[in-house]
Amino acid sequence: RVAASVPYTVQLPGIIGDRASLNLLCAFVGTPAAGKGAATKAAALAWPNTEILTRPIGSGQGIAEAFTKRSEKDALGAVIFDIPEVSALTALASNRESVLLPTLKSMAAMGEQLGQTNASKETSRNVAAHSYRGCLSVAVQPGHAAVLLDDDDAAVGEVDVVADLTR
Repeated sequence: RVAASVPYTVQLPGIIGDRASLNLLCAFVGTPAAGKGAATKAAALAWPNTEILTRPIGSGQGIAEAFTKRSEKDALGAVIFDIPEVSALTALASNRESVLLPTLKSMAAMGEQLGQTNASKETSRNVAAHSYRGCLSVAVQPGHAAVLLDDDDAAVGEVDVVADLTR
């Protein structure tokens, strides 16, 4: 919630390559009933910034739509995508055509451009790089973390870290 409160214009300078976003993805890891969901609720009470939207996760296209400005009234603010159960993310990402995981990586890693250019303006979503603040909160049981850790070879070394945190 603190990261989501920082304006998207605040970024890390580009030491190597482009500047970096302060977007943040957090996985709360614990056994069932360990209080993973309670952490999210306590954070909302401790940091009650009402300008932060909290939304459930749906699709990569839905993430881009959340930041798409279709009229002057639409705000390009901060959104925290909350996933109270990692199995929901696993189910959504399991569709062969899903762009959910690549969109989450683009959002989190560098605040990259999001969306798709389609045949019609109504279904196109183009969100400029560094024009949004996106955060993700996901509750994870250690045995169900594969969706986060097995997505690409770069994450293989992180499996041991998650296992150590849960002992």
